Parts: sequence; structure tokens; C-alpha cells
Amino acid sequence: MTTETTQPALQLAQTEFPETRDALMHALAVAEEAVSALAIVMPTDVALSRDGDRYDVSLYFPNEPTRVIEFATAWQAVADRAPHQTRKASYTEVTVTIRGVQVRAWTITEDDDTSVGGDAA
Repeated sequence: MTTETTQPALQLAQTEFPETRDALMHALAVAEEAVSALAIVMPTDVALSRDGDRYDVSLYFPNEPTRVIEFATAWQAVADRAPHQTRKASYTEVTVTIRGVQVRAWTITEDDDTSVGGDAA
């Protein structure tokens, strides 16, 4: 009986910058962990940005400040809400560090939106 060996379906490409790839893969794993803490609404956008030799994660919840607060609570942080600088809106955000990666959850809500418990004008 003869046994044939097979190659793995996917092999990691050789790269001159394995640390950068490792940082990216770590940030992707952190993004997955961060989103897994959410119970109701998932972010519309999950983005990674590179800053030197590290990556940051951004989670965008359009017009959903309560989801930003939910995220902050899940990671034992406090969300900040401030007026938007260029339009009549509020900016809600929180940044937490998960396993060395900064993860930012954010949204912008029009001020005339009363669905978040704000006062109607």
C-alpha cells in the first residue's frame, strides 16, 4: 500500500515584513473579539487603519449612539458625547484597548433626532 502526501491547501506567503502581517492578523482577531461582545446590532462598517507598525480598529454604528454605549459598557468604558464641529449633530465615541489594539466605536446623530431620548427642538 502506498500513501501519498499532499500539500496544505494554503501556505503563508513569504514576506519581507512578517511583523506587519502579524500585527494585521492580530488586529483582525481583536476586531472579531470586540464585535462578539455585542448582543443586538452589529456595526455597519468595521475598518482597520495602520499607524506605523500597528493597526487600529474602528466600528461605525450609523445613528446608533445606544450601540456605542453598549460597546463601551461591554468593555467597562464610558462613551463620550460631544457636539459635532461642522454640523448640527452629536458625535458619540469610545476607544478601548483590547489586547494591545485600540478599538474605537463611534456614530454621528443629528440633533433633531429624538429617537435617542434627546429633547425635540
